[in-house]
Amino acid sequence: MQQEKIIHYVPGLWNGQAYVKACCGAEVSCEKASSLFTNCPNCKIEWRRLAAP
Repeated sequence: MQQEKIIHYVPGLWNGQAYVKACCGAEVSCEKASSLFTNCPNCKIEWRRLAAP
């Protein structure tokens, strides 16, 4: 059984950084980060807040 890869929310531009700080406080590689999508429960709170009209 393969676990789902957690994608963290990191808004804005990352300027070529290899590791970035997610909204949940985790420092993650750019392979595990997105500024458009998240499935991290803690990042999702901030993502929804910023996406709300």
